[in-house]
Amino acid sequence: MRFPIILIATLALLSIACCNASFAQETLRVAPGAEVYDHLEHFRALGLWRGSLELRPMSRAELAEAIDAVGEEAAKRELGRGDRRRLSRLEAIRRGWDLPGPADSMEGALYRVLGIPEAVWEPGAEIRFLGGPADLDSLVLTGRVPHRKGLLRLSLDAEIARRLSAQLGFYEDYSRFSRSAGEGGWVDNLPMSAGDITQEPSARLDRAILAYGLGWAELRFGREERRWGAGRRGSLFLSENPFPLDGFSFHFRTRWVSGASLFAQTRRGPQPASSADEEPDLEELVPGEAYAAMHRFELRPPGPLSIGLWEAAAYGGRGIDFGYANPVGFLVAMTQDIADQSGTDDKKVVGADFRLDLAPLTLYAELLLDRLVALDVADQSDDPAISSFAQLAGLRWANPFGLSGADLDLEYAHLDPQVYFHHDHDPRRSLTRDDRLGEGALLGHWLGPNADALHAAFRLPPAGWGRLDFELELVRWGLVDGKRGDEIGFFHLTKDEKEWITGDVVEERVLRLSWERRDWPVPAGRLDSRLTVARVDRQGPEGVAQAYLEDDGWQVELGLNWRFDGRFREK
Repeated sequence: MRFPIILIATLALLSIACCNASFAQETLRVAPGAEVYDHLEHFRALGLWRGSLELRPMSRAELAEAIDAVGEEAAKRELGRGDRRRLSRLEAIRRGWDLPGPADSMEGALYRVLGIPEAVWEPGAEIRFLGGPADLDSLVLTGRVPHRKGLLRLSLDAEIARRLSAQLGFYEDYSRFSRSAGEGGWVDNLPMSAGDITQEPSARLDRAILAYGLGWAELRFGREERRWGAGRRGSLFLSENPFPLDGFSFHFRTRWVSGASLFAQTRRGPQPASSADEEPDLEELVPGEAYAAMHRFELRPPGPLSIGLWEAAAYGGRGIDFGYANPVGFLVAMTQDIADQSGTDDKKVVGADFRLDLAPLTLYAELLLDRLVALDVADQSDDPAISSFAQLAGLRWANPFGLSGADLDLEYAHLDPQVYFHHDHDPRRSLTRDDRLGEGALLGHWLGPNADALHAAFRLPPAGWGRLDFELELVRWGLVDGKRGDEIGFFHLTKDEKEWITGDVVEERVLRLSWERRDWPVPAGRLDSRLTVARVDRQGPEGVAQAYLEDDGWQVELGLNWRFDGRFREK
């Protein structure tokens, strides 16, 4: 009789231990642009919890921890109606993830003790429509993040034993059939005819990840969107602006320190037509394969201040370099070792970001240093190898003017000429990805080099009829040879030509009003709707390329998204 009692007690202890560990081992991750991050940023600014949202995508378990912390603190305070609505939305999102709770933890732990793995399968389907009545190319201008133009999207999130996970996102890209797709503009994402659907479908994957997690650490391989940094309108370094990168990454998270390492392929193709020792003809240059390695560490000591430190190295002309693939190697030091061994001077970039939580405000800033060159070396000639900078600063004010559930965002960013492109006339050593798909190229801020922007947004609290956002954006770009920095990289600029903004300056003003309502009750799924009305005005000196001055006017943009999510749990 004693043996069964001992066995039951042992299993119970193992169940409790496994349960405590399994919550942290939930490896499915939430895409960087999901609404859960915005709600958590609001409550972080209010002081209801302290934590990091700067290293995305984050796992469901991490976000569930944050939501639980917000709920516990909210129970001690009296919240306004808008804040209560936002908290209810967070709790609904958490319930939708179906994370293990006290009711099923004992059963799940017993299955693990007996060696029977649990499995969760979550298939999803979406039908999307984006359209507008005008040819004004503001689908990028007002949203800034490139739109995926698929009418049909299928997805699958799967996890086995709360350690091994796979996430897939497949869509049909009908952008080639849109009325102005071939002109750089874009109106809708519907194919011109039913025959186009069957004769020329274009299958795309923007997420294909296999991951293995151990609670505090995780190894990920494949393609996904990533966002590192404190900026809200766009981070200076690794943002969701480009099409998702292919590579492998390592993540770890502890109480006060967390970090990630990513090694990714940024370009595919033949070697450049010109030697690296000669200045190539940029019109004839054919980029070859290129890779980028990057690290990010976050320090979160007790108190309101958080600090992020990151570095990156970019190179081309050779395959995977295992020195850069090392997840714990110091990349800037590695570039020097490689230069000593082979004479190859790869591109190196470093940066930092800061966040200060002073309820009801969150203050943040980012700094990027491109091309590390000592001042005494840079002063010896007019060589363009002098360091370039990018800066960003902003704030979020939660519940401004006493309006519960509302947010006021302000953000300013400036990028020097040649940021992201600064190295030896070689596009393989720039922080860009091959942009032939037209989905965005820069691994950093969407502005590109030689530009600055001021963004302001006032977001009203959610209500039963939806939510309204008012946004104003003022942007300036400098043109060199009639082109913006994200188009040519400004490889040929000398040190004396690098002013605050170089060349002819063109300006753009965007005023936008957006209405959004999520989760309309419809049969067999959910419906999200969004309506945007934007006014775009551009101006610049005479003689500037008209491509940057045309298409002033109004844009009306409609988005509808029908979603179906299923879940099957095996035990």
